[in-house]
Order: sequence, then C-alpha cells, then structure tokens
Amino acid sequence: MNGRMGRIVVGFDGSTQAAHAVQWAAAEAVRRERLLNVLYVVDYGRFVTGDGSSGGVGWAPHLADEPSRLLVAKGVEMARKAAPDVQVTGDVEVGRTIGALFEASRTADLMVVGTRGYTELANLAVGSVAASMAAHARCPVVIVRGEGTVFPDPVHPVVVGVDGSVASQAALVYAARTARDTGAPLVVVCAWDVLLRDALVGVDAGVLIDRDDLLSTERKVAGEILDAAVERVRGEFPAVALTASLVDAAPAVALITAGADAGIIVVGTRGHGAFASLLLGSVSHAVVYASARPVAVVRAESAAADEEKASMGGSTVQR
Repeated sequence: MNGRMGRIVVGFDGSTQAAHAVQWAAAEAVRRERLLNVLYVVDYGRFVTGDGSSGGVGWAPHLADEPSRLLVAKGVEMARKAAPDVQVTGDVEVGRTIGALFEASRTADLMVVGTRGYTELANLAVGSVAASMAAHARCPVVIVRGEGTVFPDPVHPVVVGVDGSVASQAALVYAARTARDTGAPLVVVCAWDVLLRDALVGVDAGVLIDRDDLLSTERKVAGEILDAAVERVRGEFPAVALTASLVDAAPAVALITAGADAGIIVVGTRGHGAFASLLLGSVSHAVVYASARPVAVVRAESAAADEEKASMGGSTVQR
C-alpha cells in the first residue's frame, strides 16, 4: 500500500437502510483498502429547549451527547461485524445533515448513504439528503439499495449509462475502473429516442420535417456516442470484459433493465448531452428511486478531484 490511506464516509442514522449502507461501505472499504468513517449528524434543529425564565428557545447539546455516542458505536460495531478487517472510526457532527455530509465529502474518496431511512433521527431519504449528496458531493456517492450485500464481481456486472456529456464520461471511467478492480464485466448502455417517438412536431408554413429521418439521425448520434465510449474503455482498460448496448427506450428504463442483476449501476450528473441527459433530478434520480441495486452517482468535478488525488499519490491507494 502506497501513501496514506484514503477514507470512505458512510452516513448513519440508526435506520435499517442506513445499516445496510454501513454494511456495504465496510466491505467496500476493505476491498479498496480505505479507512471507514461512520458519521452521524446531530441536527441542531431537533435538540432545542425552552428557557424557563424567558420562554425562549436555545440549543441544548447535552440532550444529544449520550444517544449520539451510543448510535455511532452501534454503527461502528455493525461495520466490524460486516467486515472484520475494516479499519473504522465513528464521529458525531453537530449541524444540518446535508451541510455536514457535504463538508465530509471534501476529504473523502467515497460517500455512502442509504435510502428512505425514516426514523426518529435525521433521515437519509432519497429526495432529501441522499439526493442532495448525489448532486453536490465533492466525491462519488453510492446510494445503497437493498440489503447491502450485492457488489460487483464476475457474475454481477457494472452497468453504466452514457450520453456523450462530460458527466457521463466521468461515470464511464469510474465504472470501468470499478469493473477492472473487481473482475466484473462492464455493460455500457446508451439509450435513444427518449422524447421524439411520442413528441408532437410543429410544422411551420412551408416547412416539412421528416420525422423518420430525425429519428434515424438520433439513433446514429447515439451509436456514435456508444462507439466512442467502447473505444475509450478498450484503450484505457483493455482487461475489462465489455458489452455495449444501444437501446431504444427511456434512459432510466434502459439502465434499470440492464442493471437488474448488476453489482452496481453508475450514472453521471448534469449530463447535457446531444439528446436526453443523465441528469440528477430526472434520469439519475429515477434510477436511484427504482433500482434494486446500489447506484453510484459521479459528478465530473468529483471525478477530476479523484484523478488529482491519484496523480499526487495522496489519499488514493495504489492497488
């Protein structure tokens, strides 16, 4: 192992889904030779008390101290049980959940969160914390769906969607690297004809649009994007077993279908490509909601930062 160990941060709130995220993150930390940090955020909005003399409201941190320590200890113990070789620490932060996790992502190699963690504690629900982290974290984010026991391996492929955007290129590299490191096959999916098949085409006076020709052009563009993705993977990751899939379907449907037996599905964010994009809030968000498998969300900025760490020999471990 070269350089200092990087770290994976997993958000934990005591819910069942957060427990699954801890189990997944612990196994991933061992596989990638990373430290694991179990992080619970005490939302200061939940621990307030009235001032008996004035009737005012103030922050009462002592109300959260002991329960928070016990909760984090529980998360650490879960991690050790899931992966006995994991090097794990537990931390409690006081603040707003999204803000604290965002700050943690600045120095993390990977952020892991669960979904629909509705408990008496701050939840990590898709549509709030998990979605916000996926959109804004400064490192790749994995949203763990299911019981946290599925990983990429020779029988569970890595599935990635591409649309020609910078963000989908970052997702492609992340997916290919994951496939290489786990021995998993890689499935690259490009979906086309998302809007045009059922769209109404307005015709101005004297202007006639050939709809079939337009669809054919879209398919050609999608095929070129897929071919470029395949060429890049074969050039940079020649050992990866690769399958390319050009699909006439909505991107989210295509990815979820292709990823039914996947170890992980990888999507990019803010993907403004030549046609329907892989944009968190639309396709990426739909995949996170509907997938039964873990979903990795990669922003172009976070991928660039990860590459910089690797080139500097910093927190990224050479494997």
